Amino acid sequence: MKTVIILTALFPLTSLPALAQPPKPGAEEFVPQGLVAYDTNYLLGEGRDFIVFKIRNDGTRTISHLFGWVYRYNESPQGATDFLLMNNPHQSAFLIKGGPHRSGKVAQWRFSLNSIIPPNANERFILRVSPKSVFFAHHEPAPAPPEDR
Repeated sequence: MKTVIILTALFPLTSLPALAQPPKPGAEEFVPQGLVAYDTNYLLGEGRDFIVFKIRNDGTRTISHLFGWVYRYNESPQGATDFLLMNNPHQSAFLIKGGPHRSGKVAQWRFSLNSIIPPNANERFILRVSPKSVFFAHHEPAPAPPEDR
């Protein structure tokens, strides 16, 4: 009986609204994929021939090359449909901002797209990265200079 009373008294504490806040608009929402995590907000090139993802290095070493699969899909009330591979997964992405890509840092990687497909209002892009497709630098770069305060 005491257990029921204690659990009943503790239940309202577990559902405090402060513990379940929605993400802030424009906030980065990273999808973990083992050694890396990517931001769900991406930048599609003006000519739709490349896509840029913000990627966080969750490994312990500096990333030198990154290979991944970029898929396009249509979002509908029934769920995600029509998945289509949009890049050559055997071609490395290009580090365009935030390099060298050290552990715990976020950098922007550009993936070339194979075909130019007309825009669709419901289209979304996702990135899949295998731990075997993340390559690390043979030598760690010199430490970053301390920031002036």
